[in-house]
Amino acid sequence: MVLAGRCFNGGGLQSAFGQSESVKQYEGIKYLNDKHDAFWLARMLRLGILPEGYIYPRASRGTRELLRQRSRFIVQKTSLKHTLQQVVCNQTGVTLSNNTLNEMDAVELSDILKDEDVSFSAQSMLETIRFLEGRIKTIETRIVGQIKGGPIYPVLTSVPGIGPALGMTIALETGPVERFASAGQFASYARCVPSSYWSNAKQKGRGNVKNGNKYLSWAFAEAANFSIRYCKEAKGFYQRKCAKTNQPSAYRAVANKLAKACYFMMKEKKEFHVERLFS
Repeated sequence: MVLAGRCFNGGGLQSAFGQSESVKQYEGIKYLNDKHDAFWLARMLRLGILPEGYIYPRASRGTRELLRQRSRFIVQKTSLKHTLQQVVCNQTGVTLSNNTLNEMDAVELSDILKDEDVSFSAQSMLETIRFLEGRIKTIETRIVGQIKGGPIYPVLTSVPGIGPALGMTIALETGPVERFASAGQFASYARCVPSSYWSNAKQKGRGNVKNGNKYLSWAFAEAANFSIRYCKEAKGFYQRKCAKTNQPSAYRAVANKLAKACYFMMKEKKEFHVERLFS
C-alpha cells in the first residue's frame, strides 16, 4: 500500500535501514478491509509509529529493471533448452548436452529429427533460443557500460564466485549500502539468515520467509555455490559446517559470509581478502 508518498506493507516490512519491522497489530477495528486499513495506517503515520519502506532511487530504477528483465530472459531460454533436449531425446533416444546444443545450428538439428513437423518445432525453439541469447548479451553490454568503473562494481567481482552478472545484480539490487545499519541487517535483507521460532528446543513455526530481496537471495546462493567449487578456503569452511549440521545449512552459512563480506566491501570500497573471511 502507498500512502502519502510512502511504501507500506501490512505484514512485515523493510524499514529505511533494510531490517524487518512489524506493524502494530490492529486494535478496536470491527471491520478489516482496505478502507479501514487505510485509516489505521494514516493514524499510525500521524502518531509517528509506522515504519516506512525504502524507495529505490529513480535514477537507477530503470537499470535495475533492465537487469531483472535479463533474468526473465534467462529463465525462458533455459526452459526452451530443456524442452528442446527432451524433444530430441524422445525422437532419437540421444540426450544432447548443453555444449552440443550451444554449437548446433538449424541444419544439424533437422538432420537428427526425421519428422518434418517435429523438426520445424525444434528449429523454431532453437531460433528463439539464439534470439534470447542475443538480447541477453545486448542487455549485459548496456548495463556494464552504465555501472562499470563505479566505486562498487569492481570490488564485487574480486570475490571468488562472483562474476560480472552476479556483481551487477548485487550492486543494483542493494542500492545505497548506507541504508543498512549493519552487515547483519544486509544479510537479513538478502534472505541469508534463517527465520524460525523455537521453544524448548522445538521449532514452533517460521517467520516471513518472503521478507527481503529475492534477487539478492538468488545472487548470494549462486555465489556460494561457485565459491565452494573454486575457492579452497570456502570449500574448507563449507565442509566444516557440513560436519556439524546439514548441507543446506552449510550452503546458507557460506552465503551469509559472502553477504556480510560484500556489505563491508561496498561500504569501505575495498577488495576481497579471503583470509579475513574464511580464516
